[in-house]
Amino acid sequence: MNYQLVATHLVVWCGVALSAFATQSYQVRIVRATNTIQNMQSHPNFLFDARVILPDGSHAEIICDSMARGCAGIEAKAPEKMAPGNNECYTTPDGTMMTCTKNDLGLYQARRDGNKLIIKAPNGKLVYHIVCSW
Repeated sequence: MNYQLVATHLVVWCGVALSAFATQSYQVRIVRATNTIQNMQSHPNFLFDARVILPDGSHAEIICDSMARGCAGIEAKAPEKMAPGNNECYTTPDGTMMTCTKNDLGLYQARRDGNKLIIKAPNGKLVYHIVCSW
C-alpha cells in the first residue's frame, strides 16, 4: 500500500487541501483595497484591508496593520492606467482619520501559508491575514 498516497488523499478529504497553495505561487484578483490612517495622540495608526478573489473563486477579506511586519497598502501596478476617480478618499470632519479606497487593481502573484496571504506588489512582498469571506 502506498502510504504517501493515502496520506495525501486523507488531507484532501479532511478539507485541508488549501495547504497546497503554500508551496506554489498563484494569482489573486484585488477587487478593492482600503488604506486607513488614524492620527492617535502619540503616533499614527495604519490599517490596510482588501477584498480578493482566490484562484478557486473564493472571496476573501484580508487585513494587516502597521504593527505587523511586512504590512503596507497594496499599490497599483500601473497607476496611470487606473480609471479616473478610482482612488476615493474621505477624511473625518475633525481630521483624525482618513480612508482611501481603490477598486479593481487587477491580478497579483500571491502565496498562501495557512491564513496568511503573501502578495507580491510593486511596493514589495506584503503579508496580509485572511479574516473572512465577503
